[in-house]
Amino acid sequence: MYTFVKGAPNWVEPLNENFAEVAALAEAAVPASEKGAAGGVATLDSDGKLAQMPTAEDVGAAAATQFSTASLVATAQFKGANIRVARAGRMVTVTADYITGYAKPSEGGYPVMCTLPQEYRPSSYVDVLLPVSGGGYANVLVEADGNVCVGIIGDAASVTLRIAFSFVQ
Repeated sequence: MYTFVKGAPNWVEPLNENFAEVAALAEAAVPASEKGAAGGVATLDSDGKLAQMPTAEDVGAAAATQFSTASLVATAQFKGANIRVARAGRMVTVTADYITGYAKPSEGGYPVMCTLPQEYRPSSYVDVLLPVSGGGYANVLVEADGNVCVGIIGDAASVTLRIAFSFVQ
């Protein structure tokens, strides 16, 4: 690389050589075989934008056509609360109205609150802990068969439940 000296004659040719040397170094930095290739470096089009634009599926996003919702009613033990289920791609969200004065079953356990329609069911067991009023937690279990079961962990005999959670199918 040429070092410029102030006032030195004929500086144009060394400057051009410097540019050529820098261009060669830049070209060698990413092998041509990796440009635009799988596992390599993305290339830019003439507008400076990615030439290989990923699809929504490539990045795990859901297309607008993959969005759906359903309304369910909880079992009597959960006071028939309205339950809403939404799915965008593989992401499922379950919400329900507040369920006030929910009493823990005397025999304990995890009663079924509702059963999710087939297209909203997880591929495997989902276990969620949600805080409840009065202290303690609601342990929500979503089984692969779609049963949504809720158990109360804590000493409170009666609580207010707010069911709101998401999972990936």
